[in-house]
Amino acid sequence: MDATFAGLSEGARVRLATDAFLLEGDPDAAERLLHAAALRTATARGSGTLEHRARAVMAELHVRRARRRRRHAGAEPATGVVGVLRVLTPRQRAATILGHVDKLSTGDIAEALGVPEAAAASALRDGTGAVAAALGLPCDVIDAGEEVEVTSHRARGGP
Repeated sequence: MDATFAGLSEGARVRLATDAFLLEGDPDAAERLLHAAALRTATARGSGTLEHRARAVMAELHVRRARRRRRHAGAEPATGVVGVLRVLTPRQRAATILGHVDKLSTGDIAEALGVPEAAAASALRDGTGAVAAALGLPCDVIDAGEEVEVTSHRARGGP
C-alpha cells in the first residue's frame, strides 16, 4: 500500500483494502483504486482522520470510474457477493459498503459520497434491498444488523 497510508494502523489499512476490493470487485482494480486514493488523499483537504478521508476519496473515485466504465463496457457475469454488488449502481454500491461493511451513519455516507443525506439514505436503502433480493433474504434481516460472514477463496493455479 502507498506510503501515504503508512501512518495508518494495520487494521485501517486492511479495512481500506477490503473496501477497495468490494467497490471494484477485482484485486488489480482494487490496488489501482487504493493507489489513486492515496495520491488524492495526500493532497486532499478535509476534516476527519486519514482513514475517513481516504475512504471518502475511494468512494468518489469508484463512483466516477464505474460510471465511465458502464458507458464503455458490456455487462460482466455476476457471481458471488462481488457479482451481487456489481449489479448495483456505483452510488448504491458505495453506500451499501460504507453502511454495512464500515458501519458508517447515513450522515457519514453522505459526506463520503458528497451528496445530500437524503440521497445517501436512498442509495443505502435501494442497495440494501437489491442485495437482499439477490441473496434471497428479506430486507429487514440486513437492516436489523444481522452479521453475515463474507469470505472469498482464490482458485489455485487458475487464471
